[in-house]
Amino acid sequence: IVALALSAALLRWRSPLLMIVPNLLIASFLSPFDEGDTARISLIMLSWMITILIVALYMRQRGIRIDGFEEVSANHARMTPQRMFRLGIAILALMVAFSIWLSQAGVNQFDSAKRVRDAGQWFNLANALIGVFLMHSIVVLSLFRLRVSNPHIVMAVLSFAVIFLIGYMSGSRGLFTVPIMTIFFLRLVRISSAYKRTKLLIAFSALSAFTLVVMALISANRQGDEGIAVGFQIFGEQLSNSASGYGISPVKDAIIWEYSEQRRIPEVGIVLLGGFYGLVPRTLWPSKPTFVSTGPIAGAFVFREMSYVDQGAGIPVSMPSEIALAFGSAWFMPGFIAAGLLMALVAVLFQPYPFLIFASFTFYSGLMSHGLPKSQVALLLDVVTLLILVWVVGFRFVRINRQQARAAARRKNAAHT
Repeated sequence: IVALALSAALLRWRSPLLMIVPNLLIASFLSPFDEGDTARISLIMLSWMITILIVALYMRQRGIRIDGFEEVSANHARMTPQRMFRLGIAILALMVAFSIWLSQAGVNQFDSAKRVRDAGQWFNLANALIGVFLMHSIVVLSLFRLRVSNPHIVMAVLSFAVIFLIGYMSGSRGLFTVPIMTIFFLRLVRISSAYKRTKLLIAFSALSAFTLVVMALISANRQGDEGIAVGFQIFGEQLSNSASGYGISPVKDAIIWEYSEQRRIPEVGIVLLGGFYGLVPRTLWPSKPTFVSTGPIAGAFVFREMSYVDQGAGIPVSMPSEIALAFGSAWFMPGFIAAGLLMALVAVLFQPYPFLIFASFTFYSGLMSHGLPKSQVALLLDVVTLLILVWVVGFRFVRINRQQARAAARRKNAAHT
């Protein structure tokens, strides 16, 4: 009930923390409050809710919203011969990026839909190129009028189809679920008509049903089984906070809390700023860590005794859990304060640049689901991608001054009267 009330408040306030709602609801509904460490699980959920509420109230007080801008430079574009030529070049670039990804990912057929193990040396570059098209499709499908005559809409739909295919072939469920949620929330908060909201909910429900089927197939393929029923069973177990630590779960945090009371893992402290290590050449830092995620460390040290078999990505854990693993259990609860301060800091830094709000969505939800280092990487890549869209594609975001807009509406009504 508390999670639903908090989610409704975030929606009403048009808060950038809306992207945390799926994590919050999943963790709330699926947390077993009648098993094991009930007190710790309840305290973890309460800590997350208080942290989110305080940060959301701060954002509301500063007027930080997800509908505080409009993209007007290309929303009304029409298909012309020149734009058709540019569209052809963009589609060709998408196909080139997709080909590079295929050559580097080592994926040749659909039944290899699992985590990639034999990636090439240019795999990260291929992902970055695909990320540009992904961000373009998110911006366009979130803000633009859905008209086929707009070349940006055509390009966004094609890009999203290719990215959906990449997500399926690589076994990356988040590659298409996170964009779908982002597009849904951004369109929902910008619609005032009940009829249009109903249409959006129907379309989102249909797309979500299709997505669940695809996710079940991915779960089955990861285990070497092609049965969709098996996929749904595995996917359900992964969401239900199993002892192996899968899923977005306060149960994982409780397990790590108990582990950190006995021992620490100093390597986690080294990786906490791993998102910025890519900016330091290895020639200057020969012993630089080879990965920027705490998931493999948690999987190897914490969950190994629970018969967990690492598939390369480890078990993602939240930012408070990372801090507890690095510095001890006494730092677990302060980790929530650190996460809240970091969310508020990013919101304040991005406030003068409204288009960067798209870069913050994954960062906020990532602190709860897969920790600080991977969230840093996602934030840096999303910021660079958005700058490319502004400078190269020509998107221009215009911030809405709500006081001036209301004053103009009153003057217009008075003049009409």
